Amino acid sequence: MSKQLITSAQGFTNSWVDLGSAVSMNEGMAGARVAVWLEMTVGTSTNMRVRALAMLGISGTVEYSLPIKTVGASDVKVEAEYFEFNADASQNMVLEVVTNGLVPYVQFQIQDQADGTGTVASAHVTFSKLT
Repeated sequence: MSKQLITSAQGFTNSWVDLGSAVSMNEGMAGARVAVWLEMTVGTSTNMRVRALAMLGISGTVEYSLPIKTVGASDVKVEAEYFEFNADASQNMVLEVVTNGLVPYVQFQIQDQADGTGTVASAHVTFSKLT
């Protein structure tokens, strides 16, 4: 099952902004994994980023960062997760977020470093369960 996130192009800014509305993880097969399908035009944007935030409810609720672990020389750190594109180029990308069936809603957000003219022309999500 595929769901459209946006109906017209959305621009990147140097602050995190919502990419469409929050997605219910109870749609379709849902539950454990969601993938976002992006068609991006870079324009003058640099270091374009996408992140997914967990939410307990669909409206008026707090957004929670999904963590990743990074290993330094002497310790392991937990940081907020985001995807950063290492090529400042127009591209199509599929990004997967695993929620293990624990997150009822996910809000995707976008950002760039330069407050450039880049856009997401199209964004869809698909769902599946872990096997």
